[in-house]
Amino acid sequence: MLLDSGTDPSAIDLHLAQSLGTPLAAQSAEGTGAGEGKVEVIPTYLRWKSTTHSA
Repeated sequence: MLLDSGTDPSAIDLHLAQSLGTPLAAQSAEGTGAGEGKVEVIPTYLRWKSTTHSA
């Protein structure tokens, strides 16, 4: 998975968010993007787990 942390806000696919177990907001909102039309958006926050690998 690639997440562009330089955008505000970042976006991921709903199915990916569900498979990662992210907490989804109870209500969706309407958003726009680079294409035409409007899309449904559901706010969430990603939980980060930092792991360090030693050689």
